[in-house]
Amino acid sequence: MELRGCIMVLIVVMSLYQGMHGGRLPLSLYKRLYDDFLMNVFEMAYTMSEPFNLRSRRVYFLSTYLMQYAQALEACKALGGSIAEMNDPMEYTFVANFLRTYTRDSDEVFIAGYRTANEGSFISSVGVDMLSQIIAFDEGRGNRKSHGNSSLYTYFHPNRPRQQDKLPTCLSIERRGNILAMVNGRCADENYQRYLCEADISA
Repeated sequence: MELRGCIMVLIVVMSLYQGMHGGRLPLSLYKRLYDDFLMNVFEMAYTMSEPFNLRSRRVYFLSTYLMQYAQALEACKALGGSIAEMNDPMEYTFVANFLRTYTRDSDEVFIAGYRTANEGSFISSVGVDMLSQIIAFDEGRGNRKSHGNSSLYTYFHPNRPRQQDKLPTCLSIERRGNILAMVNGRCADENYQRYLCEADISA
């Protein structure tokens, strides 16, 4: 059901109740309907993974909607988490298997990682104001700085990462057939993709 449909159902249920009982909704019923409505909206917006492991209770949320990179960072923060960061091969394998189930060929999914030069490592974009970075480079004020060692784990498709005429450049996981590996592309506001968040459900 689309968002518009969920809103209409909520309005109809509330109207029917008020018509049958001649008054306003009890607060407890209104809260239950509203909570159900929010859950329906959430389930339309994201697909949730199983926990990464039993100790951490970390889960991943794959968006169903396309967003700009800077917007994706904020959306993940609103979930109480952050854009997903790949830190080791085990985590990447888990995420790749999850994405393989819920993506199609040629889909690209934003993850944490960016760089402001065409050489050096990709560093985490968690907590970074990427919109300011993009604007700075668009206005010629960007700092083209290459980075050395990074805690991020990267696993690229052949001939990637590519050099970019416009910086900064951000990481995505791209599906090619049944193979999922990383690519890089412009973090620009014209680039819309699905995105992957991570959060701890025990928090």
